[in-house]
Amino acid sequence: MAEIFLRDVQRGDVQIDTERTFRDYLSDYQARAQDKQVAAIVEHLGVEKEKLVALMNASRSEANLNEYGRFDVLKETIDKQKAKAYLEAVEGEKLSPPKVNMKAANLLRRFILEDGFELEGFVDIRIGRQVQQTGDEKSGKYIISTMESMMAAETTPQKEQAKVFVSHSSIDKEFANRLASDLEYKDVPVWFDTREIALGASIVEEINRGLSEVGYLLLLHSKHSADSQWVREELFAALHLQITGGGVTVVVGKLDDTELIPMLKSRIYVDFTGDYQTGLNQLAAFFKKDDAKVGGGGGGGSPPVGGGGDDDCPTKLARLKKRDLRKRIMSTRVPFDKLAIIWEDVLDTRMGDEMPGKALENCLQELISRAQGAGLVPDLLEMLCDELSNIG
Repeated sequence: MAEIFLRDVQRGDVQIDTERTFRDYLSDYQARAQDKQVAAIVEHLGVEKEKLVALMNASRSEANLNEYGRFDVLKETIDKQKAKAYLEAVEGEKLSPPKVNMKAANLLRRFILEDGFELEGFVDIRIGRQVQQTGDEKSGKYIISTMESMMAAETTPQKEQAKVFVSHSSIDKEFANRLASDLEYKDVPVWFDTREIALGASIVEEINRGLSEVGYLLLLHSKHSADSQWVREELFAALHLQITGGGVTVVVGKLDDTELIPMLKSRIYVDFTGDYQTGLNQLAAFFKKDDAKVGGGGGGGSPPVGGGGDDDCPTKLARLKKRDLRKRIMSTRVPFDKLAIIWEDVLDTRMGDEMPGKALENCLQELISRAQGAGLVPDLLEMLCDELSNIG
């Protein structure tokens, strides 16, 4: 703001009043900038300006943002058609109604907590164009892209990604809701009880159905969830599916320093006791990497797999995503000692030394990752096909 003010003074656009201080002028500029930011988000989300400004002027934090339901009331004023037009233009792809709702709510939440910011781009809905400002704003140059690419995306099949079941204590629901929204914003699909369970539906049946449809159970571990019977039952259901070949991967998000129960200590976990954004980025990166194919197109530089035709065992396995290969291996009921042999033959190290006390699934996760990083995917898949007769 100081640079803009000084530039305007040099250009003669500002008449200096000796009664006013430099800080007075900066306050004016900041207020005008925020007014423009508010006007932009009101235009593109259709949100009610008076309610938005009132919430931004109130005392607010992540913890009390929805105090007395005030943020929920504001969210209800979002114009879904305007939000859809804006978000699809900025993202450059077609968005489903639930994703529009999540992204719009997340954008609004961030805007309030960060005291406003410049939107990524602005959309002139009247002419159906996205206008994105570049770093060369002073010269008035802009990049203008029509929405044809977005319309073309409607006919492009979207990649299916495994859903993440968020298991949490009701006391931690505000954190869980924020995390679910942020994961959705990063294109990680989420199963969240308040969104998935319809009014009047059987909670037990719907949760069991949810667990049967997801690829991951993200357990938000805290002193509250440690005492929650619901969370324990969801965990045991997921572990049962894992043992019986259901393929549900248990991931832990630590919300505080409450000690993990023994069966969770060896699981993949992300620490949210420090910086939230760091934990979120680590979690999203894990889900994205786990969704990549094992061989080729993200195989970590591994050479082509297979040589006996499209139907040979290694080639079939190479087409699987990382999470699906892990699920396939788990379904064979591979014993720990046999996996240790495969590990040593492929990586030339001892699994017991590298992964002491880790669960079988964690060892599988690490084995596949290391094979990808070292370009040893073909060797790993050949070994799996030789050692596990029912894997193909």
